[in-house]
Amino acid sequence: VMDLKIIPDGKVLVTACMDGIVRFFDASSGAIIREQPAHQNAAQKLAVSQDGQLLATAGEDLWVRVWRISDGKEMASFGLNGELNALFFADDGRTLIAHESLNDQLTFWSVPDQVEVMRLNSLPKGSSVVMSPGSRTIAIQNGTFIRLLRGAP
Repeated sequence: VMDLKIIPDGKVLVTACMDGIVRFFDASSGAIIREQPAHQNAAQKLAVSQDGQLLATAGEDLWVRVWRISDGKEMASFGLNGELNALFFADDGRTLIAHESLNDQLTFWSVPDQVEVMRLNSLPKGSSVVMSPGSRTIAIQNGTFIRLLRGAP
């Protein structure tokens, strides 16, 4: 297991696995609910929208895919330049944000429109990135400093 998330209702646990399959488990019984092929190689990162409707997966195949959780339908896909440090949805459930480690950049995608809407380049090497609840601030940490970006999309 490379990553795991709990769907916001607390009933389902999702895992990203080395075999490229995303597995859904009943959180109370541990029983497998569904196995979904997601990537050619390892599925490495997961993100779940705040409303629990969408799941994003990032794989070793350098693709990010967005799935509707209810039926497993692929809703969007985006190519990557390198491995990810972080993947998360903004609270609007429409914007997906990826922190790529190869070029230390943040990429913002509109899931419904399936387009890149913004890119922040030149983050310091080895940065950690998190988004505040409400999606209004992104914090970038590297070594001894923290940079806050307010008014994030």
